[in-house]
Amino acid sequence: MSHRLHFTGGEVALPVGPPSFSRSNRYQEFGLYSMDSWKATRKLTVNLGLRYEFFGTQHNNNQQLDSNYYFNGGGSNEFERIANGNVLIAPDSPVGKLWAPSWKNFSPKVGFAYDLKGDGKTVVRGGYSIAYERNFGNVTFNVIQNPPNYEVVALTDGGNAAVGSMNVTTNPAGPLSGTSGVVGLPGASLRAVNPNINQSYAELYSLTLEHQIQPNVIFGVDFSGSRGIHLYDIANIKFLGDADPLARLRQTQYSNINYRSSGGISSYNALVARIQMNNWAKHGLTLNANYTNGHTLDELSDTFSSSINQNNLGYTDPYNPRLDYGNSYMDVRSRFNLSAVWEVPFAKGTSGFVKQIADGWSVAPLFIAEAGFPYTVYDSTNGYAISMRAVNANGGIPTGAPHSLAITGADDYIYTPFYSNYDSSGNPTPGAISCFNSSYVNPIMGYSDWGPFPAAMTGRNAFRGPGSWNLDLGLYKQFFLGERFKLQFRGEFYNLMNHANLYAQTGDNDIGSGFTYMDARYGLTANGVKDLRTVQLALRLMF
Repeated sequence: MSHRLHFTGGEVALPVGPPSFSRSNRYQEFGLYSMDSWKATRKLTVNLGLRYEFFGTQHNNNQQLDSNYYFNGGGSNEFERIANGNVLIAPDSPVGKLWAPSWKNFSPKVGFAYDLKGDGKTVVRGGYSIAYERNFGNVTFNVIQNPPNYEVVALTDGGNAAVGSMNVTTNPAGPLSGTSGVVGLPGASLRAVNPNINQSYAELYSLTLEHQIQPNVIFGVDFSGSRGIHLYDIANIKFLGDADPLARLRQTQYSNINYRSSGGISSYNALVARIQMNNWAKHGLTLNANYTNGHTLDELSDTFSSSINQNNLGYTDPYNPRLDYGNSYMDVRSRFNLSAVWEVPFAKGTSGFVKQIADGWSVAPLFIAEAGFPYTVYDSTNGYAISMRAVNANGGIPTGAPHSLAITGADDYIYTPFYSNYDSSGNPTPGAISCFNSSYVNPIMGYSDWGPFPAAMTGRNAFRGPGSWNLDLGLYKQFFLGERFKLQFRGEFYNLMNHANLYAQTGDNDIGSGFTYMDARYGLTANGVKDLRTVQLALRLMF
């Protein structure tokens, strides 16, 4: 049996066969680095460095198995270049490779340390650097799924007239395993890498003031930040790849183009106050405490949109990534962390039975308290393949923690209301007004997948979940078994207080999926992990 492929010049029938899965991908890369430390004055030290990195293009040992989607450079706009592009074997492409490598990856490094009084007790440090990142393997390896060696299509009973009813078969070719006839395949789904992808990099900068309060006690204030540029991203450019979305439906060669590029940006800035003690007052106490106040923003927090809070793959609108610029998933505005190790000193110098019982004890607490993580409220009511974000109906939607929580069950509460009023069971009361407006559709397609979206559409990760805290404790005792051997008892208590934090259940964040509110539960994360005390006991022989 043959299947019929559609090309720009017409159609051609080819026999069905298994693709080649064998790959021997390789690339060349190298780096050069130089650095110099210069003591400009008795108080000032300057560090200067420069790094150059080259990341070669991934290619298979047999490059006839490498193929990618290449735009037609003759189009008058981006839509036309996408629509007129085609899949080509990499050596036959305009760039001669899967994508063109970057040769401009220069990374300057500048740092300084200034001793304010020249006594080593008060120091100001700062620095700036650029760091590049190579394409990571999973994203680029997926071009294995492109024609002509491999084709991803969807054949559904009743969805393709030439297929008809499909019988169950053990043949891996499925409905294409017949011995005669021609089947017209639907468009192939592609995994494409931007042929002119940029190298992702980050600008890193910091400034620190550090002061020795007394021997073994240091206080510091740090400002640190980063700016991500050309971050690796993902989008379905075929699905939204035409000025008139109806025109896409008339194109049969390719369905969706799962496109990997480098259009992302990010920003992070934080202020940290910290104190460090090392064997404070010779009482055996080592302590680190710090408070961080920071803010991180981006358009995608990870290339594959893998957070449970993310309904879509990639951008809401791939031609307007800034539409998704907002709080990142890991944006925790404030965080306090305290860790300590106290080697109990009271029985030091004892011997015999007293030493075995009273000496060798250590206590190690770890306390963390942090503000809540952000989340998005979506609306898939009129969506086809993309969930737009919910549109604020009246400007009164609370985006932070509510002052009071209406209980709907055991440890279950209404956290983000979707309606103005609820009964005692958590159901909207008759006549309750929706907090969101779900009427938007694109006037051409009748779906909400395409913009321009309403100005009142809520921002990405505009809502904020509850904060949390946790206390762990390590309790250790050493027994002395001669000069060479020690036996250590270890007791480790995770969530020592058996404390149940409140967690927003972000899987309920789509008002178009029948949820009437987003709830929050005590002791249960959105991923189904419970807050439970865990105790671990062990013996360790040291020699």
